Amino acid sequence: MKNWLKIGQATKAHGIKGEVIFHLFNEDESCLDYINEICLKPLNSNSSLPKDGKIFNIEKIRMGNKILVQFSEIQGRNELEEILPFEIYVDEKLLKEVEEGEFYLKDIIGLDAFDFQTGEKKGVIDSFYSNGAQDIIVIRGDRKKWEIPLVDSFFKEIDLENKKVLILFPQFIE
Repeated sequence: MKNWLKIGQATKAHGIKGEVIFHLFNEDESCLDYINEICLKPLNSNSSLPKDGKIFNIEKIRMGNKILVQFSEIQGRNELEEILPFEIYVDEKLLKEVEEGEFYLKDIIGLDAFDFQTGEKKGVIDSFYSNGAQDIIVIRGDRKKWEIPLVDSFFKEIDLENKKVLILFPQFIE
């Protein structure tokens, strides 16, 4: 059984041959360089994809200012537009092993988030998203939610072994 990991989404077609523009969470180091089989799931009710998704094979990929993908199963723009918009998933088992000190964003979901200055537990890392410039980590506390950029100035230590993260929480004006 495959364990699907969401890596991005697509909302627009490109050209008349059925290419699609991918918006990936990590465009710098895409696993699509070595993974050809992906699962597409509907982003909303406008997509004709089944709710549990459908497997597609990447026929061609072009990486530049935009990531353009063409599927073996799609024969033109009209066919593509029927399945748009969609989320993009890969089989987690096909991902490369990370190097020492690195991690996949999925690995920090569920970790306890502690205030770097006070040591107080603030909440749990709930999810993440990209704002185009950087990854944003969503932390849910008992009565509050924080959305903090994943940068060294805020994230002081990520300890996967002990399942905790030390964060310098920014001072917000309320």
